[in-house]
Amino acid sequence: LLEDFVAQQGTDIVDGTKKRPDGVFHYDFGQSAKELLSDHLTNNTKPRHVRLWLELILKIRELAGLPDFESTVEALIQDAPDTDPATSTGDEAVLILTGKLDYARYQTQGVVVLDTSVGLADNVSHIGFYADGEIKPEIPAIQQHYSSIRFDDVVVAQLRATGRQGDSEVASLIAQSLKIDDDLAGTTRQLIRLADPSDPASIAMGAPIANTKESNGRPLAWTIAPRIVRLSSLKGAPATTGELDKAEGAMK
Repeated sequence: LLEDFVAQQGTDIVDGTKKRPDGVFHYDFGQSAKELLSDHLTNNTKPRHVRLWLELILKIRELAGLPDFESTVEALIQDAPDTDPATSTGDEAVLILTGKLDYARYQTQGVVVLDTSVGLADNVSHIGFYADGEIKPEIPAIQQHYSSIRFDDVVVAQLRATGRQGDSEVASLIAQSLKIDDDLAGTTRQLIRLADPSDPASIAMGAPIANTKESNGRPLAWTIAPRIVRLSSLKGAPATTGELDKAEGAMK
């Protein structure tokens, strides 16, 4: 897959190579190349590649002396969870975030920053925020998704060199992070640029969606982890999470 990628894009896309202990070289890519590589892998990865990666992971665990996984490649593939219903249709979807800083960061910087382990399905077009017992009324549209971006000076320079306004804005955010040496400095994260609430692509609900989830009369959090819902369910202007869940259930 990597060789095909380099063949398609040309050798100029490679920042350098390093020799592995087994004598094989691997490629170093800059941030812009990694964005292209992400699309390439999404579009070209086949079942045989997944099978090979699983075999490699199990072999690495064995050589590292890690506990027996007690499973085979075939069993892992067979037991893989079904795709989330909200991501298996052509419907646009919203990723509702629950991080304490997510909503505040969007309000002040127009972005959200996520761990690289958080999955973002292809049909997720908007971001929402669940905090303080409610889903906030702003549902901004995604403008640009950096699936893996390192907060360091090298990436700042690479982003500014593209000449794109969005990249320049992100470069400034990273530079500020490095200047104040916050918890993002020196780390690799996902970064999503979001539209303003007044942007026609964003959804501006009239009021927050109140959480009404409970058990035996006791209130429960609607969700404690990022959750995907259909955009059409939110466009129906539910007043409560109960109404939202009902709308979601009706579409399954």
